[in-house]
Amino acid sequence: MQLSLANIRGETITFTDPYLLGAVTGLGLPPVAHASERFAQQDGETLRHIALQRRVLSVPFEILTSSYATMWNTKRDLYGFLSAVKSKYVWTAVLPDGTTRCLDTYYTGELSMPFDPAWGPVVHKDVGQWTAYDPTWYDPTSVLWAFAVGGGAGSFGWETDGLGYDVGWGASEADGTPVSFTYNGTWRAYPAITLHGPMTTPIITNVTTGLVLEFDTGYTIDQGKSVVINLHQGYKTVTHSTAGNIPDKLTDTSDLGTWHISEHPYAVNGVNSIGVAFTGGNPASRVYIRFNTRYLAMVG
Repeated sequence: MQLSLANIRGETITFTDPYLLGAVTGLGLPPVAHASERFAQQDGETLRHIALQRRVLSVPFEILTSSYATMWNTKRDLYGFLSAVKSKYVWTAVLPDGTTRCLDTYYTGELSMPFDPAWGPVVHKDVGQWTAYDPTWYDPTSVLWAFAVGGGAGSFGWETDGLGYDVGWGASEADGTPVSFTYNGTWRAYPAITLHGPMTTPIITNVTTGLVLEFDTGYTIDQGKSVVINLHQGYKTVTHSTAGNIPDKLTDTSDLGTWHISEHPYAVNGVNSIGVAFTGGNPASRVYIRFNTRYLAMVG
């Protein structure tokens, strides 16, 4: 496995010569919290909620150099790289099979530049800690599930990397017939959904989870305009390309806070069936669902 760390300035440190990694912790499953309550005269407790907790990545390492001057230059470069302490750091792990996983973190502490004369002038030992407030690893290559209304005979299907197939819907409307996609992650993904007009009263349903995003009856996205529903945790926004924030255009029964792409076993074998419905479309109408595949552990 090869670990590297990137800062907000686009600089990267790869943990190879002169850096030697020690026993890194925090790469596996994140901590999990259970919320429960006890009622009067109840034995035990009732489990109400289970949630992932932030993870801490602890990275011990040594710097080995050939001279005292080189050691101090390397230290200077390292601590300069780490000076953006209020910004995000992205850890990237490349596994032996070429699989890549990333983790978004913030520097937490340690890295106090300890000094021990016994190490000699060409060895430096240190340890750093980074906190991932979203504790899931992700594939940095995003996935696109895309729907399009075709011209001519009319179809409503999906297209990704030039592939697609007909579902047989009309050229001006989509009737919500679900299309199945396979999600390969081990933790749910919260996508960004982009709707390109024209379309009226769009509805996006994950039939597998039963979660729905539905716009008010008669709400129209004109041709040349778009709406982005950002479902990323901590965001949950609905933005029109010219009208700005429009979360009020979703119905009160929409699942803006919880709509997601589900993983196995909650979606059997990772199969999510997505239905899109609207009227008033034409060949310019598009719905794009884009996300990064997420994993509970670095390996998985």
